[in-house]
Amino acid sequence: MLAELLRRFRGAEVPGAPVGAGAPADAGTALEAELAGVFAALAATEREADAIEAEGRRTAERVRSEAAERARALVADARARAPGELAAATAAQLAQTDSRTAAVYDAAAAEAARVDAAAAARIPPLAGEIARRVLATAPVTS
Repeated sequence: MLAELLRRFRGAEVPGAPVGAGAPADAGTALEAELAGVFAALAATEREADAIEAEGRRTAERVRSEAAERARALVADARARAPGELAAATAAQLAQTDSRTAAVYDAAAAEAARVDAAAAARIPPLAGEIARRVLATAPVTS
């Protein structure tokens, strides 16, 4: 990786007259030496960034784990309370139903009393009228 990066900085030769044979200058070594300090400083920064990332991952995992534990506790609590909540809701519904039933029963009893009172008021005169008509149409036997 470093060698590839350094190749990008390799200088181009200036065209000119051919020179005699000799050992070519090692431009790569000079560039590598020139940039070694920069890469050393970057290495420390890279290690620091890696440490920050690792700490972030540990923190995220801890937060996820704590959240999962809280969720499990909430579900367990809800499951433990569910029968009591259901019983309370059922009792409230039954009480409301009993109240409605009592109201309907009271209304029916009041209506029955009204019908009985109306009948009691009408029966004697009607019975008397029926008896009078029966007696009026009946043959007289002596």
